[in-house]
Amino acid sequence: MSGYFYPNSIVRDFLLAMEDVMGHNGVSAVLNLAGMHGWVGHYPPDNLDRSVDFGEFSAINGTLMEMYGPRGGRALARRAAGWHTSRQPGRTASVGRRPTA
Repeated sequence: MSGYFYPNSIVRDFLLAMEDVMGHNGVSAVLNLAGMHGWVGHYPPDNLDRSVDFGEFSAINGTLMEMYGPRGGRALARRAAGWHTSRQPGRTASVGRRPTA
């Protein structure tokens, strides 16, 4: 893994947006192909804790590209990202290393 982390809510919202576009079975297929079987039906919590590794999120996007080709995968990812930003206009979160206590 990379040691860098996304906030849970960003990844959760991305998966929910993908669900809007592809349906629950489509997202389940992507997660299974990405080797993230534990995430099927169990998305990260809706909080700003940084605990989703960049490698995990990259695996999801890589699987989208693999399943739908570069153009189709990119279009799905962009549509999901647009859904996330329109849903929460004032919400921001930092992305990067997990803070150390």
